[in-house]
Amino acid sequence: MLAYTFMRDKWFEMIVGAFAVGVLVSSYLPLSFGVALFFLSVALGLLLLGVLSSLRNKILFLVVPLCLTAFVGGVARYQLTSQPSPILGQYADKQVIVEGVIASEPDARGTGTFLTVKLNSLSDSNKKIPLSDTVRVSADPYPEFNYGDRVRVSGKLQMPENFETDTGRIFDYQSYLAKDGIYYEIYLPKITLLESGSGNPVVSYLLTFKSAFLSAANQVIPEPESGLLAGLLLGEKHSLAEDLNEAFRRSGLVHIVVLSGYNLTIVAYAIMRFFGWFSRFLPLFAPPLAGALGIMTFTIMAGASATAVRAAIMALLVIFAKVLGRNYDIKRALFLAGFVMVSHNPRILAFDPSFQLSFLATVGLVYLSPFFEKWFRRLPQWFGMREIVAATFATQIFVLARLVDLSGVVSIVGVFANIIVLPFIPMTMLFGALAGFAAFLHPLIAAPFAYAAYALLHYQISVASFLGNLPLATVSVPAMPLWALGASYLVLALIMYRLYHKNGPKFSQPTLKQPGS
Repeated sequence: MLAYTFMRDKWFEMIVGAFAVGVLVSSYLPLSFGVALFFLSVALGLLLLGVLSSLRNKILFLVVPLCLTAFVGGVARYQLTSQPSPILGQYADKQVIVEGVIASEPDARGTGTFLTVKLNSLSDSNKKIPLSDTVRVSADPYPEFNYGDRVRVSGKLQMPENFETDTGRIFDYQSYLAKDGIYYEIYLPKITLLESGSGNPVVSYLLTFKSAFLSAANQVIPEPESGLLAGLLLGEKHSLAEDLNEAFRRSGLVHIVVLSGYNLTIVAYAIMRFFGWFSRFLPLFAPPLAGALGIMTFTIMAGASATAVRAAIMALLVIFAKVLGRNYDIKRALFLAGFVMVSHNPRILAFDPSFQLSFLATVGLVYLSPFFEKWFRRLPQWFGMREIVAATFATQIFVLARLVDLSGVVSIVGVFANIIVLPFIPMTMLFGALAGFAAFLHPLIAAPFAYAAYALLHYQISVASFLGNLPLATVSVPAMPLWALGASYLVLALIMYRLYHKNGPKFSQPTLKQPGS
């Protein structure tokens, strides 16, 4: 009876989960057409059995065939992902001259810049071979190149190589790049600018505005605080120095330096609130529409990473639910967002750590934090303390196994660091954004907001530096086999299943005060 109730209420989540399992299995173990046909035959047999039988509760004979079909659909979708170009493969380990357009914002590091170049052609014996592949180019910091620049690249075409990290783990660099359709790279080539402005004009304008905003903010807020603000507001991954980044990692606070679901939700609601003040002069749909446009704008400026896109989809679903007057089921929205993203790019499920950690953290926030809120009911509600503590514990539990598998370390101080930092993130974003916009007018106008933002940013950096540099801030752990990682999340899923069906209460949904990752 318990299983019947679960299937009846969670049929959508089960079907999406089956699709994801099909994608995940195909990521590591390609299945043949015969295996897929076998599962489809079993699904058809169960469906016919349910139709012809006299059983009252036929949900088993409907949901299970749908799940088996979704599993095969996941297998098929992964098999249809892009493959390396046979034309470009002929020139591997050879000197090539290619032309293309820089298809995303350059990833500037301290010692160099990574460019993602969408190729148009390859020169061979005075003829040009048309191409539609993408390569990753490792270039010197100068001269600088921008999104939309059409360039000629001359260098050695190579396949990416997996490498060993500082913790002794082998990073699957080939699969990591392949998730973005990149199968080859060119290291330190000769790059010639042919023309500018060949990219999408909307994206070009937004990236130009982003650069101008960060420059204005840097004029009124010094480093490293302005670097942290760039991460909070626009997800700048490399805006902090490496030693400070390491302190944020060791203290368990590195997630605040990326554009997370929590940050995007704050942005959306701030925009809707602003337009809500003029609601009597505007149509009813104006505030939600402005919120949706704000979310999409910030997502594009943040580079449209998997984390930002997942968060954007969920935030947009919140807005659409409000416009349509429908109840917003955050659990179903989470699975819908994951399904849309994995359907679009199946490789992110197994080979994009950012997407994995973001999704796991949100699962913990949605499913486990209500229980922690109940258990921490004696905590005060000052600054949303109870919700923040509950959400921190819930998200840390869900990301722990995968985070340990990726990094090889466990942050001992992470929970405490999040509790004392997260309450101040919304105000930091507000004052930082106001300071940046006001700096366009005049530094004196921006000064009050800049001082407030600086104080909050300095506090967060101080916490990360102090806790992250403690001798026992982290503990190193050995590498985790794939089967152990899967088993840990299977156990966690069984615990969640028992919790929900043992207690049975309908807990409240997470609030804005809780940190989505």
